[in-house]
Amino acid sequence: MKISDAAKLLGISTDTIRYYEKEGVITPKRTSKNNYRDLDNRDIISLLICIYNRKIGYSMKGSVEYVEGIPVSKITDILNKKIDELELEVKETKNLINYLTTLKILETIGLLLNLNAIYCHMQKFLNQKYVLLKIIQDIMQNYLNIFRLLTKHK
Repeated sequence: MKISDAAKLLGISTDTIRYYEKEGVITPKRTSKNNYRDLDNRDIISLLICIYNRKIGYSMKGSVEYVEGIPVSKITDILNKKIDELELEVKETKNLINYLTTLKILETIGLLLNLNAIYCHMQKFLNQKYVLLKIIQDIMQNYLNIFRLLTKHK
């Protein structure tokens, strides 16, 4: 496979492939008629390993060392460190979700409290207007029912 085809297939640049060739990760053969690089399945697999290692946090140099064969203990340490980082990221994301959910609930409560305050003021001034008061009570009851539903399905 030509280097440009491999780059398209893997979603990386031809410069990246040349870097890994320079570092000895891959050893593509050269075609006899035009001296193009010809990557075989082993080269593609080695590149895939490097790409995946980059995605989990290895440096370019680290991904080369991995393919070349680094001690298992070092790999285990690197993987444990990455797992710890990802777990922390998940924890921080969950905390952010909880914070945003709390803000949403507090805003809903604030809206209800404002409506309740309005209701209380209107009740003082409109005691003789029972029908209007009944409508407002019904609206408030509906808002309270909605709030209860929101907090139940949280």
